[in-house]
Amino acid sequence: MDKGRDLTLLDDQITHETIAAIIKKDVHRLCIEVPERKLCFVRCLWTLKWLRRESGVPWVSFPPNEALYAKKSLLLKISGHPHNVGKAARLYRRYCQHGRVLQVPGRKVGLVIGKRGQTIVGLQAESGAIMFVDQTSPDLTEDSKSLVIFGPLESVDAAEGYVRDLLKLVKALKILKLPLNNSAFPAWFSPRATAPI
Repeated sequence: MDKGRDLTLLDDQITHETIAAIIKKDVHRLCIEVPERKLCFVRCLWTLKWLRRESGVPWVSFPPNEALYAKKSLLLKISGHPHNVGKAARLYRRYCQHGRVLQVPGRKVGLVIGKRGQTIVGLQAESGAIMFVDQTSPDLTEDSKSLVIFGPLESVDAAEGYVRDLLKLVKALKILKLPLNNSAFPAWFSPRATAPI
């Protein structure tokens, strides 16, 4: 019995044509070489779980965490049925081609997340991007946290703008010594009661 084919692609080689070829040529194992500029948002375990869940592939992996921070590019390995592997490649192309990492002041990350995650969920719904705080980053400090944003380019731009506007508004309220309440914010904003301004 044929166990399918292996295929290794560079990040920028993933196109509609190569995705169609993955399905047509019965590719069961796909390796994508992820460049350094995209490692920050692809390496997170949350992203790998999301990619596996959304595509239906049983296996998506990266090398161990210590290797992730030492290399310039790494192989993202995807295994499964050719249709699911093609779907994972399509999702990677759509969501992981564009991404940014914003450094949010450590004391304000709670405002971005919101009470029970309501604010970050609202930001995601409003912008269409996927956002999370990277808890595995080596740059994680008390002063600064990495907020990872990825998705289609227009969604990433919108999400970045919303986060920057939110932080500016909070700063303005602090300067004016006004209370942090919901009247000045969009409907999806839900400040944490314990988050310092």
